[in-house]
Amino acid sequence: MQEAILKPVIQCRVAPSLGELEGTHQEVWGTSDALWTDRDTVYMGLYGLNDFNTLWRQEGKKYILWCGSDITHFVNGYWLDDVGNIRVDPKPLADWIEKNCESWVENEVERVALEDIGITAKICPSFMGDVEDYEIEYEHTERPQVYLSCSGDNFELYGWYIVEQIANQCDVDFHLYGSDNWKTQHSNVFVHGRVPKEQMNEEIKK
Repeated sequence: MQEAILKPVIQCRVAPSLGELEGTHQEVWGTSDALWTDRDTVYMGLYGLNDFNTLWRQEGKKYILWCGSDITHFVNGYWLDDVGNIRVDPKPLADWIEKNCESWVENEVERVALEDIGITAKICPSFMGDVEDYEIEYEHTERPQVYLSCSGDNFELYGWYIVEQIANQCDVDFHLYGSDNWKTQHSNVFVHGRVPKEQMNEEIKK
């Protein structure tokens, strides 16, 4: 990612709804906050119409690093009301992005999801931190531990309802992070809530 697109880029806009990352774009990429509309800019996350409008107004070259769930929001149509009854048709937006932007994703699943709506994307995993700080901690156990995180209370998008449906059929412990508002009926589902990233990093090593 850094060699591929960030050398000509001096600024980055992170979607306001994107959760806390391990590091910042300033620390990892050496980019500054997006303050000028005429500069080449990388956009991290397009979660709603406000994010797209900011992208559309940018005059410099535009790069998009899609983050995952923002693809789902985009494909399903950005909401114009509070409940999703009125949505923006994503196809014209996709056509504009394909013509005017360079898109990047972190895996093949995301690439195909964008391709299905007409957006060509290149694959390059990006970690907002130093991988050397994270040793391989996995040790095999007879009872697997599965970890899921959720942004806000969007439980359906992040698969928490599926966990609730299958938990009593699995010899697995599920650990849910990101929200204090989830209630479970199962003794093998542990709701940790929203915790500092340092705490989560330590807990998921176990």
